[in-house]
Amino acid sequence: RRREGETTVSSIDPKTGFQTGHVGINVTDLDRAVRFYERVFGFTIAGRSDEAPRRFAFLKNGDTLALTLWQQSAGRFDGQRPGLHHLSFQVPTLTDVRAAEA
Repeated sequence: RRREGETTVSSIDPKTGFQTGHVGINVTDLDRAVRFYERVFGFTIAGRSDEAPRRFAFLKNGDTLALTLWQQSAGRFDGQRPGLHHLSFQVPTLTDVRAAEA
């Protein structure tokens, strides 16, 4: 947390000029992950590579890059190790979440 009077490295005003860019996620099954984000959020593929060892897809929401998915991990997520804690998307209702889970 910045204290009053401290300067920042950036000239961007964090209250008005800062916004989150895209999120990169390691996945175990690129095809399954792409289908999920296409079906649930309507994202479309902006770019993709199926060349081993690092398959990836760039997904966009309209004209904005939203996610990069990288198939470069195996196994299940280990909640006891450092890494992404969670990623949140806002939806209008809980019914929308349940429909996505189906």
